[in-house]
Amino acid sequence: MRIKDSTIIMSITGFYLTSLIVANTTAGKLFDFFGVAVSAGAFAYMACLSSSDILVDIYGPKIGYKLVAIGIGMNLAVLGFYQIALHLPIIPGQELIQQSFETVFSSSTSVIIGSLCSYPITESFETFFWKKLKTATRKKHMWFRNAMVAIISQFIDATIFFNLAFFVVPSLLYGKPLTPFTEWWQVMEGAWLYGLWKGFFLGTLDYPLLRAIIPWLRRHRVSDIQGLESTVEEEKWHGRW
Repeated sequence: MRIKDSTIIMSITGFYLTSLIVANTTAGKLFDFFGVAVSAGAFAYMACLSSSDILVDIYGPKIGYKLVAIGIGMNLAVLGFYQIALHLPIIPGQELIQQSFETVFSSSTSVIIGSLCSYPITESFETFFWKKLKTATRKKHMWFRNAMVAIISQFIDATIFFNLAFFVVPSLLYGKPLTPFTEWWQVMEGAWLYGLWKGFFLGTLDYPLLRAIIPWLRRHRVSDIQGLESTVEEEKWHGRW
């Protein structure tokens, strides 16, 4: 079985963008995780980060920075469509539906604005740090790289994103936060603990997936993009991870 580089990149990019949009849409819901408030968008965002790790590990950091730029554009497009949908006039009889619609997509608007601020910083750092750790570990120890990148990037992301999306932005736009300010510490504690949880727990769970997918894609890929082969060869790992 042979898969063209263009097919691999387009497929994983599509999954990456889908996960990113789902993460932003569902991030406003918090669930109890052993007494800690965790965003429901955490799982989709983990899939988003894992997919970018696959592309960066095979094709180098430049493609990671391109993903960030595409993600920003998609977030802006989604935000624009949300605003159009929110402000279109309703037909008689849909007043109750409109209220629910506004509740869902108003929170999503705050989330997307928060994401637009935190996402470029977090993803750019993750791409940069992944490459640095890969070089420092001589392209070995993927679990260590996966965990460390996840822990630090998620701490940065949580600090910026949750403050903006749950407190600052909705207060400025709608006059009240998504979550009362009295619960700030509980929300942030959950966000920071999630970074540790993702790094050690989920980072460990998706390690076998990355360990299986990346070598498989390397074996079955076929170069059809000019100038990419040298980068793929340079990024190729040697020996055991």
